[in-house]
Amino acid sequence: MEEYNAISPREDVETFIEFAKFCAAGRGDDVFILMERRKNKQFMDDHNYLRTDVINLIRRLRIGEYSHTSWKDKTTAYVFGLNDDGLDIYMKLSRMDKTGTGEERGTTLVISFHEQEWPLEFPYRRKKGAAT
Repeated sequence: MEEYNAISPREDVETFIEFAKFCAAGRGDDVFILMERRKNKQFMDDHNYLRTDVINLIRRLRIGEYSHTSWKDKTTAYVFGLNDDGLDIYMKLSRMDKTGTGEERGTTLVISFHEQEWPLEFPYRRKKGAAT
């Protein structure tokens, strides 16, 4: 199945951010980073990012950093563009529910964590000088 991208409603993105922050709370045991993706591991190694650094970035996520939502193979992933100490980062996150475990919570899956390769647009970022 091909991947396609679109803008999710603001409320859906806010709900996902709240979920991701919940997963990152405490020790961040409910955050899983796909380290088998060479690009993620290489980026983290090259820039000295630890798992705890990624978790801290998730804890600080804001609606203005949301770019778009990607759908592929029945997976919904939210794409964010972050700036951390002058480094533009592309982060793609998804929710994995713990079905069959009797638990209400789930896991935030970090699908992509690497340098941005192209400019992103941010539909919910407040424009400078805009009325509040």
